[in-house]
This record gives sequence, C-alpha cells and structure tokens, in this order.
Amino acid sequence: MYELIMKVPEHDVTGFLLGGLGILCGTTVVLTAIIARCWGRYNQRQLASPLIQEMLDRGMNSDEIETIFATAFTGRRRGLGRWFQQVVRSLPRRERATA
Repeated sequence: MYELIMKVPEHDVTGFLLGGLGILCGTTVVLTAIIARCWGRYNQRQLASPLIQEMLDRGMNSDEIETIFATAFTGRRRGLGRWFQQVVRSLPRRERATA
C-alpha cells in the first residue's frame, strides 16, 4: 500500500488531500446543522411541556391551548405552534375532550 502511494505524483496527492479536506468540512457543517436543529427542537419541547401541563391542570381544553400557542407564536416561532398542533392531534379523542 505504501509503495502504491509513493508512485502517485506529488501534485495528485495535494489534490486528493484538498478533496478529502473539502468532504470532511462539508460533512462537519451538515452534521453541525442537524445537531443544532435537533437540540433546538428538544429545548422547545422542554420549555413547552410544563406550560402545557399547567394549562391542563387549570382545566383548559386542547382547543383553548392550541389557540393560545397559535396566537403567541405566530410569525416568530412557528415551529412550536406546529409541534403543539401535532401533539394535540396525536391525543386520543377522549383525552382531547378533557384536555
């Protein structure tokens, strides 16, 4: 293997190294973006969960809570409103009525 590498001209090795470095940097950027997005969603859920639970404890139904979230996060943080709508839709009908 070492002999094969030594037979490659020097300018080709530089190209291979630069290409590999470019691929490595691109992969790092993509992975960082994915991790940052997941971390942001996790933090949104951590902030919303106690708030939703408190609203449910006060006797609010899911439609009222959904209206509050839709109003509070319109334009600024649409992701949290969409997430909450998915949570409400995932509840069984019986829990939706009492939530």
